[in-house]
Formats: sequence, structure tokens, C-alpha cells
Amino acid sequence: MDEREKRYASSWRDRAKIVLVDGTSETIFYAPIMATLEFSIGLEPGQVLKTRISSLIMTYTGNLVRGKFREQWASFLGVNEHSSGIAKYIADSTAFLIYGAVSYATILALAGAELRQYLLGMPISLAMGITTGRAFGWFNDHSRRVCGCEPVLSKGKQKGDYNFIRLNLLNR
Repeated sequence: MDEREKRYASSWRDRAKIVLVDGTSETIFYAPIMATLEFSIGLEPGQVLKTRISSLIMTYTGNLVRGKFREQWASFLGVNEHSSGIAKYIADSTAFLIYGAVSYATILALAGAELRQYLLGMPISLAMGITTGRAFGWFNDHSRRVCGCEPVLSKGKQKGDYNFIRLNLLNR
């Protein structure tokens, strides 16, 4: 295998790992929140199951795009690990609004939601995305860091330093 092929194989493996890490962190963070939202807007248990299965499929296939979109969006806005918390909040929340609105509308359609459920679910999910966007961004970056992937906005400690939370709490 020549050098170019090795770089491509490594790049492909790294991207696949990021997709897996991003998808898992998104599922852990948002599945309970979204299932609660879906029950509250009147989806039946079978429909909620369909939304969660559709979400899993879209999360792992869509993360080929979503993870890169978050990186590119933050770069476009000029936001990086040194930016203020407000700038990071704006970058993560608006990224969710842009990407999340389209994907969640698709998920509701696949579950067979009625118009009334769309009219309730979409604004609530967008409001939820605005309020949780940065928290998810931090959680996603933390998950990437723990799994040895490059975080987007929350660089924190160096790769491999998995005790950074405990150390920070003890040093206060």
C-alpha cells in the first residue's frame, strides 16, 4: 500500500469513527428528550417507536453530513475553541436549527404524524434545540475527546486525558 492509499484508509477510518461517536452521543443525549416531546404532542407509543427507529437510522447516516456541517458552520461563523461561550452557543444552536428542522420533519413524516402533531412538535423541537444546542455541542465534543477524536468547539484537555472533569472539580 503506497503512502496515498494509507492516508486515504486512515482518513476513512477516522471519519467512520467520528460518525459512530457523533451518532452515539446524539442518541444518548436526544433520544429521551425527543421521546418525551413526542408523547407530549400526542404520538401513540407505536409512532414514538417509529420516530426513535427513524431517528437512529437518520442519525447514523446523516452524521456523515451533520458532524461536518457543525464543523463548517462554526468555521463559517468564525467560532472556535477560543471563542466566548455565547459565540459557541450561537454556533451550536443555529447549526441545530438548520440541520435539525429538516431531519426532524422527516422523522415525524416517517412516523405518520398528523398535521396537528407537526404544528405542535416542530416549534417545540426547535425551541428545545435552541436551549440544548450548546449543551449537546459540549457533550458531543466530550464524547469525541474521550473516544480519541478531534472535538469541534470544546477542546478542553489534550487527547487522552480522560480525567479532566474529576481534576477540574478537585482543583476548585
